[in-house]
Amino acid sequence: MVDKVKDIVIVGAGIAGLTSALCLKKCGLSPNIIEKSKELTTQGAGIQITPNAFKVLDQLNLKEKLLELGHLPSSLNIYDYRKKAPLLSANIQEAIRDKAPYLVIKRQDLLNCLFNEIQEQNIPVKFNQSFSKESYISPPFNNAPLIGADGVWSSVRETINQQKAHFSGRIAFRAMIQAKNLPEWVNKDSLSMIMAPNAHLVFYPVDKSKTFNFVFIVSQKRCENAWSSPASIQDIMPYMKAWPTHVTDFMSEIQNWKKWPLFGVNPQKSWYQENKVLIGDAAHAMVPFLAQGGAMAIEDAAVLAQTIIKAPSSAQAFKNFETIRKQRVSHVWHEAFENGKRYHWQGFMAKSRNIALQLLGGKKLLNRYDWIYDWQPPKL
Repeated sequence: MVDKVKDIVIVGAGIAGLTSALCLKKCGLSPNIIEKSKELTTQGAGIQITPNAFKVLDQLNLKEKLLELGHLPSSLNIYDYRKKAPLLSANIQEAIRDKAPYLVIKRQDLLNCLFNEIQEQNIPVKFNQSFSKESYISPPFNNAPLIGADGVWSSVRETINQQKAHFSGRIAFRAMIQAKNLPEWVNKDSLSMIMAPNAHLVFYPVDKSKTFNFVFIVSQKRCENAWSSPASIQDIMPYMKAWPTHVTDFMSEIQNWKKWPLFGVNPQKSWYQENKVLIGDAAHAMVPFLAQGGAMAIEDAAVLAQTIIKAPSSAQAFKNFETIRKQRVSHVWHEAFENGKRYHWQGFMAKSRNIALQLLGGKKLLNRYDWIYDWQPPKL
């Protein structure tokens, strides 16, 4: 590593940016973060930290804090919307016992945990400061090596590959519910998913089973608004006409729905240009149907830190980073997209899917993703 690589600017104080800063600091580098928002904020409600990502956070000495804040779900249950009994059940912690914890947590709690560590390590963070092509030659950038961790609507990406985020054809309705208000049919210690034609419902606890995250995802051809907005049950019910009343009655009681159109960024475009590089959603935003969007960003952060300290220049480091990461991320990106299609099948395709799941069984289903969960991060 040459001296000019040591000071690095990170654009974005989300999961990707904060994790990247902590990884760089642990490798002896000097990261600086800028964030366009006036304060620490996040989109979404809950997040699943799968074993591959947890291994990185463990190296950052965050394991105990995260286990205290989050929840280790006991099982995975997958349902057809017409039946109360699951098609498939799996003991999650048993299936991944030799890997790392599989944690669910409030997204804001994860962000706060990362930010508290940022403050403890005295990593500079400047809020209310934006990046632009014109500003890159001025302070605080000064043409320094730069990491674009500024999400799906990345300003840094516009200076690298000019790719626009595209609507995925899916819209997510999200809400947080107190566990004490849940009906009996909700398994309060599991990750659960109900599949139906052109829609599916996911729900799981995000802390010590006190709060639940509900996400109802629907297929839709067009999107009028790219940003999140308040929603009501009237927006949801047209997609649940054939659902059983025990589900629709409960959904009607939820008052705090928010609507999120899901956008993606194709990972095949270039992620770097000279001494600028993209990570996380800025490089490869994906649909959440493998719970790997945040996990891939966390993996990116660890790999990038190692490539920087090993390379003779930032440009070479960023080229090496893309070479190392692109194939894996692209595989995950496409598998998540295909999962989203499978969840929404109907008719013969749905019946075939259900039979296949029942024959496969829960443990073998989880084992299908060993190629994701078994990933080992570089030593920081």
